[in-house]
Amino acid sequence: MRFQSASIDLSGRGAFAAELAGHIGVDSYGRYRPTRQIEGPDLGSQTKIETIARYHFCLALENSIAPDYVTEKIFDPLCAGSVPVYLGAPNVGEFVPANSYIDATAFGTPAELAAYLRHLLETPSAYEAYFAWRSQPLPESIASRLPLLETPAKCRLAELVHQRMQQGQGLSPGWPSLPFGGVSFLRTKLRRWRKSR
Repeated sequence: MRFQSASIDLSGRGAFAAELAGHIGVDSYGRYRPTRQIEGPDLGSQTKIETIARYHFCLALENSIAPDYVTEKIFDPLCAGSVPVYLGAPNVGEFVPANSYIDATAFGTPAELAAYLRHLLETPSAYEAYFAWRSQPLPESIASRLPLLETPAKCRLAELVHQRMQQGQGLSPGWPSLPFGGVSFLRTKLRRWRKSR
């Protein structure tokens, strides 16, 4: 199963999910091309976690592939007790326990991945091995990051922007730093200009 609400697809997740669905059943939820609807009232993240918990596997497909770009897509299935099938950040292993997810890029084709998922369904001990991390302490590399979560994400982002500006990562003296890229900068300027008219 998978949840997808945005059409953004810089990772190839759409084609990947479509090909995988040709080899093994994939229920899709969310606003973008759903094949299933939420049963009962939608209570947001609680309903999402409850829905994911009904499945053995959850496709955790990021909309972009970049180092450190790790979103709720992998954490929701871990919380729900489902095994994430992950396509995204190449260093995702720095953010989640080892052997807690299936790396979609480890397979040559979606057909090979589908065959492996069927194998896990037919071999309960192999499937249960993906939950061994739950009975062990978190790796120090992950546990040491938890205190960072006490500071709200927007505050951490503001601090990062401030640090980059202090390091002089702007275009040139007098130009602003562009931590989100030139296109985002121009869009913001255009929005402000339109509001001022």
